[in-house]
Amino acid sequence: MAIHGFILKIGLNFDGILQSSIITFYVKCVPIEEARVEFEKMQVQSIGSWNAIISGYINNDKIEEAWELFNDMPEPDSLSWDMLINGYGMIENKCIDDAKRFFETLPERDTVSFTVMINGLVQEGNIEEAEDFFKSMPEKNAVAYNVMIDGFTRHGRSVEAQMLFEDVKEPDILSWPSMIGGYMNLGHYECALELYNRMILTGLYPTESILTSILTACASLSQLKFGHEIHVLSIKIGLQSYSIVANLLINMYSKCGDIVIAASIFNRMENRG
Repeated sequence: MAIHGFILKIGLNFDGILQSSIITFYVKCVPIEEARVEFEKMQVQSIGSWNAIISGYINNDKIEEAWELFNDMPEPDSLSWDMLINGYGMIENKCIDDAKRFFETLPERDTVSFTVMINGLVQEGNIEEAEDFFKSMPEKNAVAYNVMIDGFTRHGRSVEAQMLFEDVKEPDILSWPSMIGGYMNLGHYECALELYNRMILTGLYPTESILTSILTACASLSQLKFGHEIHVLSIKIGLQSYSIVANLLINMYSKCGDIVIAASIFNRMENRG
């Protein structure tokens, strides 16, 4: 708070970036009502400070207050709109219908607002409507693809998920686990291993989530050689020490019949809880 007083004293309170930082600080450190008081004290409120206080209300599950502030905002920017639609789309608030109505009022619907809506619908289980939103996107980004891939696999539609995955020009580090994880959830372990091999050929290293999926697939299919290769790679990229990876390595070696290596990994574990 002393820093804020110093900023006021030396006349930097009109700086937009500082205003945003100050309100963000208050939102994180004090009750939202107190942050609002400090916001109201500002002689000139920047777009950043408006967005910061609106975000604070949304994060405190006070969507109606956020909406009222949004309506008072002189010139909302794209971030302002996206924050509101994201807030209305929170499934725990049961506001997906409000999110759709708000989406229809957007002056410009960008990839972020579309993706937020698609994600909300997927989380709600409305995959058909999510697909409609996805198809109507003027420009599709990797995040939207990943959300739809995840949605399709959750609903057992692996063919559509695979078709979408193949449409992604350059799958990123989130695209691969979305599809691999989808295959795992459907019990398509061979497909998961094949896709993993494709990913490795692109030069990408697996994340922890991908390693856990592939080790589970190796254990289920008794693929000892494949699992051993994953073990070597986990050491190379520093993931073997992760407890979940170590436990899955033990599980994989045990199910594949190599109790000696399984015991060796167990004995080297620091945390065996």
